[in-house]
Amino acid sequence: MNVGAHLYHQILSSMKNIINTIFLLLAFGLSAAHLTAQCSIFDLSATASDCSNGQFFVTINFEYGNVGGEGFKVQGNGNQYGNFEYADLPITLGPFPGNGTSEYEFVARDLQFPDCSDFAVVEAPNCGAGDCEILAFTATPGDCNPDGTYSLTIDFEVANAPHTHFDLIYEGQNIGYYAIADLPISLPHFEDNGEPGQVIKVCINDSGCCKIDEFQAPECQSSDCSISEVFAEAHPCNDQGQFMVDVEFTSQNTGSQGFRIRANGQLFGPFAYGQAFYSIGPLNSGVIYEIVVRDIEFEGCKGVFVMDAVNCGNDCQIHEIEASVSECNEEGQFFVTIDFEAENTGNDGFKIFGNGNIYGYFSYDDLPVTIGPLTSQNEELEFGIADASNLDCNGFVVVNVSKRSTVGLSRL
Repeated sequence: MNVGAHLYHQILSSMKNIINTIFLLLAFGLSAAHLTAQCSIFDLSATASDCSNGQFFVTINFEYGNVGGEGFKVQGNGNQYGNFEYADLPITLGPFPGNGTSEYEFVARDLQFPDCSDFAVVEAPNCGAGDCEILAFTATPGDCNPDGTYSLTIDFEVANAPHTHFDLIYEGQNIGYYAIADLPISLPHFEDNGEPGQVIKVCINDSGCCKIDEFQAPECQSSDCSISEVFAEAHPCNDQGQFMVDVEFTSQNTGSQGFRIRANGQLFGPFAYGQAFYSIGPLNSGVIYEIVVRDIEFEGCKGVFVMDAVNCGNDCQIHEIEASVSECNEEGQFFVTIDFEAENTGNDGFKIFGNGNIYGYFSYDDLPVTIGPLTSQNEELEFGIADASNLDCNGFVVVNVSKRSTVGLSRL
């Protein structure tokens, strides 16, 4: 081989090595970029619409990259506005009261990667539409139930509402908290005071915008059916971390169609009366279950048992819940301080809810948490705690606010 040929082969070999090196670097670079790519939600905008009837809407839009495949959720100010697909963008939320003072926070969070989020704050415009007024308020009674109650449908229109929700008040007691957007609402089992003439009141939340309606109550007769002494006992856990439950109870004057058993959202049955106990399940570990035995013919005839959580493994647990109530201030308001123990929780903190309200989302590092100032015409208030990543991981406590002390404690 002459010198020229030898030099040619050397150059060709060197070029091959250089090309191979370039391909390796490119491949490594692409792989590294793929490995380090992170979910991102950015440039979130929240735009208030023009006012309409004292209210406004908010349009949410943002940029995103490397997001999960489960979509995203929007939350803020203690409210969950829903889950959405990225393809739905931009989305519109509302309506919100245009009072010119409130600030609304909107947080968009990826459902698969909860740390992937962005937020924006909107100041409510001053829609200046005038005073709040409730119009065409009607309370319409429906059919009687076997337990002597009856259904009641509530409907009205409102102009210049300063809030998105309203309170329903009967005999001085708050019996419900509802969204105006959900009207009309139906109370399936309304229990009155036995008088033929009834009066019920609605008030837009946190305002003096109220109205009453009078209606004639139907004559409803109750049955003598009774279900009592309900008790539930768990079987040992299976390999899947679940368990069966035996339910027993006593009953009198029941219907001929049997009964069903509900454990939170799960329904079992129908069953015929007469057995010593009934097995239901499987149920999940780490959950407080409300076991309800209800007669099919007489729907108001039921018995309830609250079963403590059965822990089959390393499940999320919220337990040892304690709530203390402060003394009232000069305005008649008070505060509630909540503390509890928790294990195997998620990374998104927890929410506190109850009495028709969501009081907020908190970090476990914030414990104990103080809520308020509060006012109530009820003697008892119930506060629920649920892990934000696993709503089945929960617990609740009932507080007697009239005596300013805790009257009941439920542990998970």
